[in-house]
Amino acid sequence: MDLAYKVVKLGRSARNSANIKNRQPLAEMLVSVMSLPEYYGDIIKEELNIKNVKFGADLSQYVNFEIKPNLPVLGKTYGRYIPAIRKAIAEQNQMELAQAINNGKSVFINVEGLEDQIELTSENLLVTMHGLEGFAFAGEGEVGVILDTTITEELREEGFVREILSKVQNLRKESGFEVADRIKLYVAGNKMLEEVNKKFEDHIKNETLATAKHYNEDREYNDFKINGEDLKIAVEKEE
Repeated sequence: MDLAYKVVKLGRSARNSANIKNRQPLAEMLVSVMSLPEYYGDIIKEELNIKNVKFGADLSQYVNFEIKPNLPVLGKTYGRYIPAIRKAIAEQNQMELAQAINNGKSVFINVEGLEDQIELTSENLLVTMHGLEGFAFAGEGEVGVILDTTITEELREEGFVREILSKVQNLRKESGFEVADRIKLYVAGNKMLEEVNKKFEDHIKNETLATAKHYNEDREYNDFKINGEDLKIAVEKEE
């Protein structure tokens, strides 16, 4: 369970770094650790609004690594060897080196001109990792996750629907409706979102207990932003 919580926390961190709200569905998340029981995998997908989670993935092809000497530390002892140290660092497997350092381990390198090996640690190395274009990365210790941040038209529409549902449910509460009250739902002011509403009309009606949906009627509305798009919404209790 602790590992599942950590994966969820990292997934949220990756979403935040990519500035993607949790109500926007995403296609896939890759996780560096091996598989969890299916039950936990389902929890992770639900908590992070992810269609698919792949465990035991090689994240190295999705991550850009920047590993360099911490000059105030290494420079004190190995000042004139810094260029050679940079070269030796670059020759390492960057994923393995980054994970080792972030896990508090030491890595030893040989540098031309020195008889003794140099111990690389989290104190004398600076490690930065971030997802390549189209991906978002977050990691902690041996656990790393990658989010595919590509939002297809289908995912984009699902994101709109989730935001609309959230706004309607909030309006129900603010209007003092009971949980089981049936409502009439009104939307206006955005042709594109009107089409999304019509496409997912049955689903939206089921989720909000709306008996009918009305479009662009002349009445008082509440103004909302739906993922950057303006939309007018109103609710009315069904008598």
